[in-house]
Amino acid sequence: IDYPNDWTADSKAIFFWSDRNGNFDIFKQAVDEETAEPIIAGPENEVLPRLSPDGLWLLYAVLPKDAFPPAPPSTVTRLMRMPVSGGPPQPVMEARGYYAHSCSTHPGGPCVVGEQTADLKQCVFTTFDPLKGRGREVARVDATLIGWNVSPDGSMLAVVTGKEHENQIRIFSLPGGAARDLTVREWSGLGILNWFADGKGMNVTSQSPQASTLLYVDLQGNAHPLWEQRASAMCFGVASRDGRYLAISAATLNSNVWMIENF
Repeated sequence: IDYPNDWTADSKAIFFWSDRNGNFDIFKQAVDEETAEPIIAGPENEVLPRLSPDGLWLLYAVLPKDAFPPAPPSTVTRLMRMPVSGGPPQPVMEARGYYAHSCSTHPGGPCVVGEQTADLKQCVFTTFDPLKGRGREVARVDATLIGWNVSPDGSMLAVVTGKEHENQIRIFSLPGGAARDLTVREWSGLGILNWFADGKGMNVTSQSPQASTLLYVDLQGNAHPLWEQRASAMCFGVASRDGRYLAISAATLNSNVWMIENF
């Protein structure tokens, strides 16, 4: 399992997390290379690598080996930072009910962590500083969270809130938290969401019983398909910072029916 998560600042390589060594570790691979370089490896699950807004730190989460995001509220998740130039990892903060983290790509922009409440009825979004740790709450949703991310300039937080509104994305203004709902026309089953580098649109997964479709969605709710993965339970994309590449992760399902006589 290989999940792309972010690009290097020069868009020449992608950071991803993979279980190829037994548990999840973090790797980097250049777009013109066939092999990946291990960046962070350990006995636990190291997941969701993202660059800090200033590009100096690689921020990631550490979960117990039997845990996977979204983590239950009883699980303590450690957010860590590691210098991009090299050096030992350092702690940033702890989270409970961890549901990913996201950062602006502009220097001075915010980082945000999502955490589920103990009753699993809400998800709370809180800013954090890579050096100072936890900040203040900026938004929360009363729904089953599916996908979310901070816009590249840090001015918006886009959230897909689940089956109750299958064709809507809630967009919070940052840091104020004022919200509006964006209706995606002619598509439903929205899932994982990532922004394009110019902040004018998002790539969003639309799931159906037949396929997973990766959509381009603009800020007016207009959508058109970029990629379709048939017989897929999941498909999502991560755009490079220079706007030239879109890394796509897709899972396919294959099954056979066998008949056994005289069973």
